[in-house]
Amino acid sequence: MFEQLLHPKRSIQWALAVLITSFVFYACEEDDDSSDIDEDEELVEDFLEALGGEETLREINAVSWESTGMAFEFQQDPEPVQGLVADFDYEVIASSDIALWRQDWEINTDYAYESELVFTETVDGTEGSSEGANGFFSLNFGGFGVSPDPMYSTKLAARRKTLVMSSPVAIAQLVAAIDIHAIEVNNNMINTGFNTSSLGLGAATPDIQVEIDPDTGIPLRALTLENDPLLGDVVYEVAYATWIAVDELRVPTRLTHRLDGRIIRTEMLRNYTIDPDISTVNVTEAFPYNADEALAGYLSSQFHFRTLMQTFAIDFPPTITDANFEGSVPTATLTNDPNTLRIAGDLQSHYTFAFNLGDRIVIYDTPVNDRRMTAVLARVRDQFGNAPISDVIISHDHFDHAGGLRAGLSEGGRLIVGSTAIAQEFTSFLARPSTVIPNPLADPTNIEILALEDSIVLGEGAQQVQFHVLPNSHTVEDNFILAYKPSINSVFMNDIHNPGFQFIFDTTTPDNQERLVLLAGELVDFIEGKNWEIDFVIGTHGFPDDNSVSYEALVALSNR
Repeated sequence: MFEQLLHPKRSIQWALAVLITSFVFYACEEDDDSSDIDEDEELVEDFLEALGGEETLREINAVSWESTGMAFEFQQDPEPVQGLVADFDYEVIASSDIALWRQDWEINTDYAYESELVFTETVDGTEGSSEGANGFFSLNFGGFGVSPDPMYSTKLAARRKTLVMSSPVAIAQLVAAIDIHAIEVNNNMINTGFNTSSLGLGAATPDIQVEIDPDTGIPLRALTLENDPLLGDVVYEVAYATWIAVDELRVPTRLTHRLDGRIIRTEMLRNYTIDPDISTVNVTEAFPYNADEALAGYLSSQFHFRTLMQTFAIDFPPTITDANFEGSVPTATLTNDPNTLRIAGDLQSHYTFAFNLGDRIVIYDTPVNDRRMTAVLARVRDQFGNAPISDVIISHDHFDHAGGLRAGLSEGGRLIVGSTAIAQEFTSFLARPSTVIPNPLADPTNIEILALEDSIVLGEGAQQVQFHVLPNSHTVEDNFILAYKPSINSVFMNDIHNPGFQFIFDTTTPDNQERLVLLAGELVDFIEGKNWEIDFVIGTHGFPDDNSVSYEALVALSNR
């Protein structure tokens, strides 16, 4: 089974993970037939020879290449056209083992907002820096890429893992460093030893494997097991195609990145250089390395890449529940409502709201992963004590708002989502194996899920909160749920309108302006159709004071 290839000594839980993939492999079994061992060794030798030979590979110290690519997203329907969220270019110069590198990026995002990001990331072992004032968020809100953007350890590990898997030369050097008699080979799959190399994060983490064409020795793809916040255990793979000769090596010129069998990026590579001068690659203002954060980045590497390609690079430690820079909005109850707690996200991103109904607590949104939601629940307990969590409401099924689903439900409670179709989707999420990052749910199949077709009222009197399905263009029509608290004349929501965007309308692009007006109009039409008296629209994304904007300002935006 695939898990046995990755972790021969891990528990039987890993065997479940392979059921979610389209890959079928067979376990390595003890065999006294020396011809099988010879065949395994021959496959390894053919692989190294096909790329240029073991001696040549050992002598290479550095490599560089350029890339042009496109990024796709399968968990953000329906807005991205055919899933396309960005196109990008980068130049990378790196030591052959990807321990030292510099990567110069240009990314043009089409979703969630039209923007251009231009920045440089440099890493030397456990030190990394990122420089470049770039992008929609960084220019307007003071986060997500303003120079010097911290190279958090999550991001460092995610970038390193992806570059290693994108470089067959790096993989071949990993394999060449292992005693050939100790290399694990199973059905043309070679364990690279990355997890125990100087770049890896320990034998307990899933190894990187490479699949070899037995007829040519050419590697077909590299793959490993990692975590997706919604899907749990997923296979991340990089497939290689269209090989060329560069000096004495063979290298691919086409890469296809897949997650759970779905394409997330494609790349065309060019201008390879073998042994370029890397003496000028230097880290500046390195952010302190944190091994636990690095491990989290390794185990969910493509989460960081996917958010980078969608305008908002979530590279900060998600366990931070107090925004920690000037002008940020901290964790606190609302000034006009001690029973509504706003739990902050660092860099003004992805807040959660907890409503105290007196005898129970209701949670609105579970961003961005289980690590964050575990920290969020701790803050809820600090504020409201041990009253049971009766309901967890997900605004919509995009991964950055629902990725902490399992931790959000870890204390119990009913899950409320928009529509029967979305309820079935979340039932599928919860049923999938989630072992790479431990599952907070003791029994994921024992969760009550309510499909909200219209609205529901929770609590009474001043503590009453209503939840309504909002038709809109950002999600599937019957997916989005907003919260309305009559006692403070406020609605709570996100993405359909984020209060901070109110103030950058005149400086953003025409396409962004058109989108902001469209979505604001859909929210205004819904509110006016309900005849609610609204003073404030409060967002689960940050930026302005109290994450809110006046209703009059929202109406004015909708009429632009």
